Amino acid sequence: MRNPEAIRDYRVSVGLSQRQLAHRVKVSYTLIQMIEDGKRKVTDAVLIPLWNEIFRAERERKQPPEVLIRLSNKFGAIAKISEVIGGNKITPEGDGNVR
Repeated sequence: MRNPEAIRDYRVSVGLSQRQLAHRVKVSYTLIQMIEDGKRKVTDAVLIPLWNEIFRAERERKQPPEVLIRLSNKFGAIAKISEVIGGNKITPEGDGNVR
């Protein structure tokens, strides 16, 4: 997709600045700025890595932080059992006990 507005919208939606995207794609941020402003046509040599980095940033953003993964692993099975046996609360103390 070569639409400058779409590039800007997607870049912003994944939380990248023009400078961050430029760094990831290994181009100057002024090139990203000119592409988004419609002042420069985007070539395939830039377009493909640009979208790759935007999609990579989106995947990174959707991945839960490591602490949430650890908590999920610790409490996931307990939470499921809790739901099945009546919805008891899992303690925030992290001892694994259902109360």
